[in-house]
Amino acid sequence: MFVWVEGPPGYDMEALYQRAVKKNVAFVPGKYFFTDSQRGMETMRLNFSMADEAALHAAIQILSRLL
Repeated sequence: MFVWVEGPPGYDMEALYQRAVKKNVAFVPGKYFFTDSQRGMETMRLNFSMADEAALHAAIQILSRLL
């Protein structure tokens, strides 16, 4: 159902989220899964359970361009 992604140290996935939502792509910034607010900034959780293959492909293309 989910894929956990870790980016380079210090990368701000919440900033990426803000840009992605403007392109109709959403994910959960990983920092919300940590109890320590200083951890997880460079992580995200992707959900693939409710999208078809074409939508997933399009979303990954958008995320890759934004990254």
